[in-house]
Amino acid sequence: MKSMNFSPTLTSELSNFIIENQIGKERKYIYNIILKDDDRGYFMLKNAAYINRNIKNIRYAIRNIVRIVKALKSYSHLDQSKTFSSSNIIEGMETTLIILNNQIKYGIDVIKNFQEIPLVICNPDELNQVWTNLIQNSIQALKGKGKIEISVFPWNGYVVVEIEDNGPGIPAKIQDRIWDPFFTTKDQGEGTGLGLGIVKGIVEKHKGKITLNSNPGKTVFRVELPINPENNIVKVETRNKKL
Repeated sequence: MKSMNFSPTLTSELSNFIIENQIGKERKYIYNIILKDDDRGYFMLKNAAYINRNIKNIRYAIRNIVRIVKALKSYSHLDQSKTFSSSNIIEGMETTLIILNNQIKYGIDVIKNFQEIPLVICNPDELNQVWTNLIQNSIQALKGKGKIEISVFPWNGYVVVEIEDNGPGIPAKIQDRIWDPFFTTKDQGEGTGLGLGIVKGIVEKHKGKITLNSNPGKTVFRVELPINPENNIVKVETRNKKL
């Protein structure tokens, strides 16, 4: 009988298979297969480990699908709500990132720096459009390689959102024009169809302010939104983490 060597990876997978499936009485039989180099048993165990690995991959995929469906359900209400309510800016940002996840290339790192913030009186659907536009601009500027850093923090009675990328920057000669209605530097068919002029209008509708600071290698859009001082603090678990 040809000796069958169990690689460390396969041995680890088999151990996990035994533990995860709570195999009790069969454990002794399985270990005997490993010790005796039983060819038939070897292939049975190898296939079992392979199936177990695929099941875990399927479960992971299902969790991702559920997460995306929830985000799409939340995002599908855009433009349906015209009222302002007390909302969590961070939840809106997380929803936006889930929606844009497929557009974020493997060469792009997304860094999230989220601090504890008060709730903001706002129209969350409109603000989600703002985050979508600004993040998509960064994605397109990076062309598949670079870093996007998103910071959310309280400051002097405001909640501040900063979206920074290390792309080529916006040329100084057009920086004053980016807020003009329908102005774009993108090719036809690119972008969200929501110009920065409309983004600025949404922010100003919320009594906020949006500014740009751009140089080669660093572009930062900063949005400042006033808060209600009586709101409670929103505690978040995600801070200083990569997406």
